Parts: sequence; C-alpha cells; structure tokens
Amino acid sequence: MGLPMVPLPNEAVLNKKAKQLLQRLLNACVHANSNPSRVDEIARCVNALIDAFPMEAMESQMKGFVDCLQRSFESEEWHNPTHQAGPISNIVYLLSRLGQNASLELMSESYELSNNSSPNTHSYVLKALLQGSNPQECTDQIVKAASAICDYWWNSEACNERIKTLQYSMMLFAQSLMMLIGQWNQGSLPDFPEKILKDRVRLVLFEILVEVLKTQNSDGSWGPESSGESTAYAYITLASLAPFPLSGQLKSQLDVAIQRGRDFLLQRFTYPAEPEIFRRNQIHPAARFSAEAYSIAALRIPIAQQMSGNGVADLCTFEEPSLKRIQRMSTLPFFSAMPDWLIRACIVTGYLYFPLFDAKRKAIFPRRDIKQNRQWHVLPFAIVASSQWRGGSFSSDIKLEFMVFASMLYEVDHYMEAMIGGFDGVELDDVRQIVHQIFDNELTDPQIPDNQQPKAQPTNPSSSSTFLRAHNLADVHATLHRVTSYALSHPSVLVASHHDRTLLRHELRTYYLAQVTSAAESASLSSSSSSSSSGGSPPPQPFHSWVHTTSAQHIGGLVTFAFLACLNSPSAQQDTFPTPLAKYLAQDLNLHAAVLCRMENDIGSVARDRAEGNLNSVDFGEFDSSATISFDNNNGGSSSSDDDVAIKTHDLRLLADYERSAYQTALARLQDLVPGKVLRGLRAYCNVVDLYGEIYAMEDISPRLAR
Repeated sequence: MGLPMVPLPNEAVLNKKAKQLLQRLLNACVHANSNPSRVDEIARCVNALIDAFPMEAMESQMKGFVDCLQRSFESEEWHNPTHQAGPISNIVYLLSRLGQNASLELMSESYELSNNSSPNTHSYVLKALLQGSNPQECTDQIVKAASAICDYWWNSEACNERIKTLQYSMMLFAQSLMMLIGQWNQGSLPDFPEKILKDRVRLVLFEILVEVLKTQNSDGSWGPESSGESTAYAYITLASLAPFPLSGQLKSQLDVAIQRGRDFLLQRFTYPAEPEIFRRNQIHPAARFSAEAYSIAALRIPIAQQMSGNGVADLCTFEEPSLKRIQRMSTLPFFSAMPDWLIRACIVTGYLYFPLFDAKRKAIFPRRDIKQNRQWHVLPFAIVASSQWRGGSFSSDIKLEFMVFASMLYEVDHYMEAMIGGFDGVELDDVRQIVHQIFDNELTDPQIPDNQQPKAQPTNPSSSSTFLRAHNLADVHATLHRVTSYALSHPSVLVASHHDRTLLRHELRTYYLAQVTSAAESASLSSSSSSSSSGGSPPPQPFHSWVHTTSAQHIGGLVTFAFLACLNSPSAQQDTFPTPLAKYLAQDLNLHAAVLCRMENDIGSVARDRAEGNLNSVDFGEFDSSATISFDNNNGGSSSSDDDVAIKTHDLRLLADYERSAYQTALARLQDLVPGKVLRGLRAYCNVVDLYGEIYAMEDISPRLAR
C-alpha cells in the first residue's frame, strides 16, 4: 500500500526543517564529548545540508558549529592519528567550507598511516583535500585517494554486494570524483595525471551512474526496503553526476529517474525517516539525524548544468561514427527486452573500456599480419552488455581482464593459422614439442624481452628446409611463452586455489596443442580439395567426436572459462566450484558452451574458412548426407553451392540449439551449488556465448589473415 499524497513542501518549509535539524545537530555536537565517531556523523549531516541550502540561511547555527568543532579538535582523542582519517577529514572539510583555515597536517598524517582505509574514508579525504586553499600542494595525496576509490570500485572483492547495495558509498564516490574533475577542469590541479582521469575516473563515474539508474525500484525509490534514506543517497548521486558531460548520453533516463526519485521523497517528507539497516544498531542519535538530513537535502539540492571547458570536453569525448556497427548489433534478439537507455549505456561503457583494453592487448600481443579486424570494438561492448543483463555480472576489473584474455586467444588463433598453416607433419611435431617444453619447464619472468627468451630448436634439422622455417619455430616459442607467462603469472591466478590454477595450466596447454591439430586437419582438407574435383574428402572421424575434442579445445572457450574461474576464486584455500558435483557441472557447462561457440562461429564463417583453407564443421560427412537427402526430396535436382551451404548451416544450427539447451541445464543445476558472485559470473559468461552466436549469425567479424 502506497503512502498517502501530501502537499509539496515549499522552500520556506524546507528551510525551516533544515534550521530545526541544524539546531538539534548543534545541541548533539555540544554534548558529544569530543567523541570522534559522534562528531563525525554530525559533521556529515551538516555538510549534506550545506550542499543543498544557502549558507546565509543558516549563519547563526554555523557559528556555533565552528566553536564546537574547534573545541573538539583540541581534545586528545583527535590526536591519535592511527584510526581517525575519516572523522578528521570530515571535520576539516566542514571547517574549510565554513571559512576556517583548517590544518590538513593531522588528516594527512592519519591518512598516510591508514593502510586499510575504507572506501568511504578515501572519499572523505579527497573532498577535504580538494576543499583546501591550495589543493595543488596536495596533489600526491589527491592522486592516492582518487586511485584508491577507483581501485575499490574495480576490485572484485571490494565491489561486492554490500558496496553495490549501499547507495551511500556510491554517493560519496560520485561527489568526491566530481569535485576532482571540477578542480582539474578549472586548472587548480595542473600536476594531476590526466591519464588517471581518462583511464579510470570517467569510467567509474559512468558505471556508478548506470548502476544507480538500473537499481531504481518501480516506485521510484532505491534500496531493498525502499527506504527514504537510501533513496536520498541515490538521488544526491544522480544530482552530483548530472553535470558530468557523459551523463548527457543518458539524459532522458536520468531526468526520468530524478523525477521519480523526487516524487518518492516528497511522499515520504512528512513521515519520520528511518536509518538504513546497517546503521540502526548505532547507539548515538546522530544516526537517525543522518536519515533526516539527507532526505531534506535531497529535496533541496540543485541540479547543476553540464560542465563546460576544453579539459572536460576532451575527457568526455564520445565518437559516435566509430560505433555504427555496434549500434546495428544492438538490434539482435539478445537485446529485445533490454531498455533502450541500458543498451545505450552498454555502448558508451564499452567505448570507455576500449582505450584500456586496446593498450593492454597491444602490449601483450602486437600483430602485423591482420588485414582487417572488426572484433576489437565489439568485444568490450559484448562483455559489458553481458554483465548488465539476465542476471549476469562481472566486476569492472574482471570485465577488463576478460576482454584482454579473450582478445589474446583470438590473436593466438590467427597467429597460429598464419605461422604454422604451411608446416608439414614433422614441423608440426616440432611445434608440439615447443608447447610441452614451455609447460614442462619453469616459466621465466614474463617481462624478459623476447629476444632473450629461450629459443626452440627443431627436433629434426632437415625438416626445416630454410632458415625462415627455423626462425618461425623460434618465433612460435617466444610468442606462446609470452602469452603463457601472462596468463599463469597474472596476479589473480597466482592467488587462486591450486585446483583452479592447475586446471588453467592444463586447458592452456590443451588449447595450444589443439591449434597444432587444427592446422594439420586444415592442411589435410586443403590437400584433399586440391587433388579432387569434387571439393575434397570429408574428415575421417565422426563430427560428434571432433566437435567435443579438438574443436572445443581450439575455440578457446575452455581455457577462457578456466581463467575466469581463477579470477573468481575465493582464496588460495577455496576452489571457485567447491564440490565434486559443482566442478563436474561447471566442466559440462563449459564444454557445451565451447561446442556451441564453435558451431555458431562456423555458421558465420563458411566463406572465410573456405577462402583460407580452414576446416569448418560443415565439411564433415554427416552434413553431406543431410544435403543429399534434402536434394532427393526435391525431385533429385542438382544444387548450387549456396544451396548446399544453406542446408548444411541449417542443420548445424539445430545442433547448436541442442548444445545451448545442454549448457542451460548445467547452469540451472549449479544455481544452488556456488556462491552468488560465481553464479552471476557464470550467467554473464553464458550471456557472452549467446550474444556472440547472434553476432556471428549477423556477420563474420573475425580478422582476415594476410597471406
């Protein structure tokens, strides 16, 4: 049952409410006995009201706060800096706003000593530093605080359900980072690294915006209990982000969300505000003051105009023309039920990830033999969208690592096609030996230059007729060694459980060996085709056997799944999939998803595979029989090549549908067997599989080899 309608409060009513609350806060401050936590809570309430109301309207109370806070600061309790960075920074921030020359020394000392500060503390400190008379002098600590906020948002452990559901933390992040951009845009921070703003800050702010918009309840509120306090935090977050130029990409939804949130707060205005669940057990009365203060402030806080200036304009550039292909992909069935604004948000977020992803990708695997590659703008969009829909979710750091790892496997796939595609059987055995040598020996430091990496020697020198072949083998060794070092030396892999690390190592070795086997199969198919006027003999093994072994291993899905399992591993002592049944079902899901990926890839790449001499699923004899039956049923007429391909890909699609149902069955069984974070990651991974299947059905986006 909804709340009854109430008259809209006018400005005078809100001002009166704010003054009454300020007086109660002042009385509480006087009786707080310099207790840091109590004074801290009071200071936060006062700061919230200052954000929303003109200072001159509260002048009499503000003088009282100055005296009270300065007396509190003289207390010995404030001069133990080890655990006081948060409260001290809130007092310093408030005193600075009240025109006092608050010393930053105690706060800075406390902050330097606080190695395990909460994410909220970093926001408090950042706001205090930026409010100071000369923030440029504090650039190093500003960098530290801003970077820590971004790290907390990105980190898979810090950005957990608690942070995601507490609107208060997101409000602080938005307020402090927007203050940072504002100061930088005005030229007050000439030494602040622009790279941090471009690589991290703008992306964190936009992801916070999307998160807040996406989690609004149907009644306009936020939070699991539709509380006024949680709604006030979210509303202030949106008000803080409204001036951010990238927020303009979602302006229509932002305006709607702000209006709906305001309507909800207006309904609750005449009723006592309840503190959030996580704060109800606090004994001091300021906890209840906070709910009231932020609710009043939200109703009065102004929605500022969009920022302007060359700095912020460059920071928030969004190049629409480069994303036309992605915009066309947003019409796929995967997005049929996704709101238009969320599709737009995924496009923009993928665009913001791209510079980070592209730089990291190129550093690991520079390529010289690709004619065109339409993949790299699609990949960030696909992973972001898959993490925003149908119960899927990856933290920001895992999204980026997924992009990089997936691109790395694409690169390995096409590198191996180009490099060993013409090798004979003996030379392919040399490549297999290289793979085993890499995994059987201890990996060297991944930072060692390639020209200093150990070089493989062919087992049979006569098998390489030219120096070029020997050089190619050495290049294969150096390349696979570099990729392997990156994967197995990744910080998240190093702290994963022994089982998860061992599985990744096994799947990566198997993936490389499958590349070699695939090269041999394609060479056999090409040889058969050139010696036969009928287009070559089908591979000798059953399609079911091949697609569940070499094919599934070659596509890269199995090793990607193992890598993501390491990134999601709870600890070195705990496996991502904790029980034998969970492990079995996860492997079953992984295999069916990999087979599905290969089938859908092959459906979209028949023309490319035939042009490049690669084995495709439809080359197997099972599909020849289906085409023959079809033509016999059509009065025995001869078929064109296009008709033949259409029939074969139709049958392959039926098999793909079966594989999809199989992995969905495994996913359903895993629901009650794994932690929530792992389950959301599984759903996001399956979303990627489904989305890429639809993308390949639309067009072949794989890069072309320069032969």
